Amino acid sequence: MADTTIQLSPDQQQRLIPGYIPTRKSSKPIPNWDLPAIPGCGALRSTLQNLLQFATANLQASTSPAHSLAAAMTLCQQQQHSIQPDRKPDTDLISSSNRELAIGLSWFIRPLADNDMTLHWHDGGTGGYQSSLALHLPSQTAVVILANCPPVPPRKGFSATATGDAIFNHLLSK
Repeated sequence: MADTTIQLSPDQQQRLIPGYIPTRKSSKPIPNWDLPAIPGCGALRSTLQNLLQFATANLQASTSPAHSLAAAMTLCQQQQHSIQPDRKPDTDLISSSNRELAIGLSWFIRPLADNDMTLHWHDGGTGGYQSSLALHLPSQTAVVILANCPPVPPRKGFSATATGDAIFNHLLSK
């Protein structure tokens, strides 16, 4: 995954699509957030190709965890903690009706909003960008959404996570 990094090379900087923030009349470019103290919380940058490679490795690990890396990925997919059903989710990207949230090691685990299927997902956002990577292990399906607009509450703008859910609901309802 040569295009997943914290420090962008000159070539990667040229390929980086600028992030935007909405204004009342349009949108304007926003400087990238660099978080040297906590780079895992927003300074990691990747490409669609690298995220699909990561998703594929996770899907393959769920079907054949014999290799040590696959075994580690499978362990990350296992539920480690459950959030109480009566607790309000900490993020407004999770619908209020969807409170059966569990946490693995780097994965959130929850039922898909419109059906009984379980997704493993992780999303993120910084100024000008948002992303979502979700897996449905039984069908070996992954959805990656990358956007150059910041995360916003549902119904107030584009949400990478909500868009991924809509795609999964369409794909898995067939």
